[in-house]
Amino acid sequence: MSHRIKGGIETLVSTEDVDGLFFLWRGNARAPMRRLWPFTIFVSVLIGLAVGLAVGVPSGLLGYYLFKEGLNGLIGGLFAPLFLWLGRRAYARWHRQSGEPRPVGNLMYSMSGALAGSLMIPMQCLLPPIIPLGPWLIFYPLSTAALFPFIAAMVDYVELQKEEHSRTKELFGKYVSETVARRILEERNHVNFSGEKRRCTVLFSDIRGFTRMVKELGPEQVVHTLNEYFATMIDIIFQFDGTINKFIGDAVVVLYGAPVALGDEALRAVKTAQQMHLALRDMNAARAAIGKPPIHIGIGIDTGDVVVGNVGSPRRLEYTAIGAPVNNANYLGTIAPADVVYISENAYREIAGQVPVKPWQRVQLKAGTGEVMVYTFEPYAEERGL
Repeated sequence: MSHRIKGGIETLVSTEDVDGLFFLWRGNARAPMRRLWPFTIFVSVLIGLAVGLAVGVPSGLLGYYLFKEGLNGLIGGLFAPLFLWLGRRAYARWHRQSGEPRPVGNLMYSMSGALAGSLMIPMQCLLPPIIPLGPWLIFYPLSTAALFPFIAAMVDYVELQKEEHSRTKELFGKYVSETVARRILEERNHVNFSGEKRRCTVLFSDIRGFTRMVKELGPEQVVHTLNEYFATMIDIIFQFDGTINKFIGDAVVVLYGAPVALGDEALRAVKTAQQMHLALRDMNAARAAIGKPPIHIGIGIDTGDVVVGNVGSPRRLEYTAIGAPVNNANYLGTIAPADVVYISENAYREIAGQVPVKPWQRVQLKAGTGEVMVYTFEPYAEERGL
């Protein structure tokens, strides 16, 4: 998913955070002028005031030196980015490419800083220092030449973090809701993608009569129908912070509780199932108006311990869940009639008293769970919410 990936969703907690520590000698310079200019002015004036304070207090001329060094900082902050901009334009024209390698960028930063520092030397004639002039003539070009690369590197790092954060949210948007993505970014040090046991609720949804639909509609219409269907279902899944585990043809497997815990996973899964059915009813009404066959789904839900993590090879990894609840939800979703949700006994315990469900019958599950009571939930029974 990224040129630096360790694999799967783990790439979203990117190793580029560490790369920021090495900005001064590798990578590409990327500080945009719109951010570099104001930041450089701010830092330069701040440094100038600090120098003025350091010299002004012992000399007894605090106001004089604060004004003088603050003005020098303003000159450096204004002109160092200007010289850098000119240098970048010259480099881009000479090499016919935008963006320069880090060593070239550092050289440009130092030279731009030195040129800006040299503009401060005439200031010594207008506002001469009280101490001997000689050391101050060297101080400004050398100090700005040394400091400007670090200032620019800080802007580079901030820019990289923003880009990485944007890429991360965009990539995570394919798997989880924006809310969950934000939590993963905030808790990145505590999120484990390499493999862990978590208590999750699994939702499995499957289209009824899909094989017949393929024969009736033809390949192009089937793909269009699936895209329309999944676009609606994914929005609902994300509304309740589900994680899309995988698509299996016309089926979708959703996790609640991984990669981050939600606290009410089973209830979110049942609410998702209800809203999926209600949305399908509206979609089918629109399809009927143009002579297209309706779409009906069956849904199975189970709760329990699963192992989640990146599974596959270095070339192709997938964040997935393994365990009895996945198999049980799959089985229940497969046998559930159209427009019905089957809920396992384990999931029912999590939502008892919160959802109007009815006991159906005891079912022998195939995942070694044994015979359990399965409950049914009729999504259309309570359209005004659970």
